[in-house]
Amino acid sequence: HTPEFLALNPNAQVPVLIDDAGVLWESNSICRYLANLHSGSGLLPTAPRARALVEQWMDWQATELNPSWSYAFMGLV
Repeated sequence: HTPEFLALNPNAQVPVLIDDAGVLWESNSICRYLANLHSGSGLLPTAPRARALVEQWMDWQATELNPSWSYAFMGLV
């Protein structure tokens, strides 16, 4: 929660990616960015249906999985 980190991510959470293009936060956005940055590497399909299936699981993780285990995690922390 340092001012320096809050300047990078106002949500005070990790991950944060810093590269030549600037600062990016939110894990799924970082994953999509890196996959697009390294297009042709097979990280993210280019076919619309295959890509949608990958992004569907990323969205499920963010909206369904994370909230369900975050209470237990925060209880441990």
